[in-house]
Amino acid sequence: MLSRITLFITCFGILFLFSCQENVPEDLKKVNDQKAAYQANPSKETAAGYVAAVSLYNTMHAGEDGVKELLEDAYMVASKEGQDVVAAGISNEMIKNYPADPKNKERIYSLSNSMKKMGKQDASLALSYFLSKKYPDFAAEKGIVLPDNMPATPDEYIKIKAEKIFEDADVGGLNRSASFRYVDAAEAYVMVYPETEEASRYLFNAAEISKTIGTFKKSLSLYDWIINKYPDNEKAPTALFLKAFILEDNLNNIDAARETYEMFIKKYPEHHFADDAQFSLDNLGKTDEEIQAELERLQKLNN
Repeated sequence: MLSRITLFITCFGILFLFSCQENVPEDLKKVNDQKAAYQANPSKETAAGYVAAVSLYNTMHAGEDGVKELLEDAYMVASKEGQDVVAAGISNEMIKNYPADPKNKERIYSLSNSMKKMGKQDASLALSYFLSKKYPDFAAEKGIVLPDNMPATPDEYIKIKAEKIFEDADVGGLNRSASFRYVDAAEAYVMVYPETEEASRYLFNAAEISKTIGTFKKSLSLYDWIINKYPDNEKAPTALFLKAFILEDNLNNIDAARETYEMFIKKYPEHHFADDAQFSLDNLGKTDEEIQAELERLQKLNN
């Protein structure tokens, strides 16, 4: 009798697992296939394939059940294979996507060390400074040592970085190197202090600075940070509109720009940028001459 029950349970388990695999979404199957390939032949190449699959899955399913665990696993794989830049990117993504996760202290500490190894001293120092200010006991435990004469408060740190971007300007009225340092400091601040009122303002300023110096992809990622994590903030609508504008005007990604303008109009139909969004949507892909000709035609009709 017992053997029959055991056989039944075993068969049921196999059928259940088979059924579950049959119902796995296609993009998750790709993740599982890449993980199997890595487990069968651990290497930098198979690790890269697995991490890429997880990153794509995260893009499509950010915040859903199981995604954080996949990112954590991808981080471990990248770290094991010595892919420090990739591991740092995953850690960065997890800190941003899960701001309340108690593991973030360790992630930020690890990210600071990774930045230092990669020669990004300013980013590393900013992370260590803010981490020490918010969690002094943790910083002491980790043996974090800061240079002398550091600013007294996190806001003062950001203020000093902001003032530097206007000294010896070389691009668009800004100092390019100082601008990068400000952006690094703003991102580090928000990673450690995501709950503050200043967080979204610093992100928006960093996005605007990135746009001014021509680092458009960085600007988009900062606008997305505001849109996704601070959707009720007063800057969120403007961030969405400017994202669409960059996609259209600077990156010439017409399809993505169209989708983003449409999203803006749907979410914020009463916003003061709504008419501008509709105008841009109506004229996507047209040259300045074509737009001018259309405006003149409409003006004649109205006269």
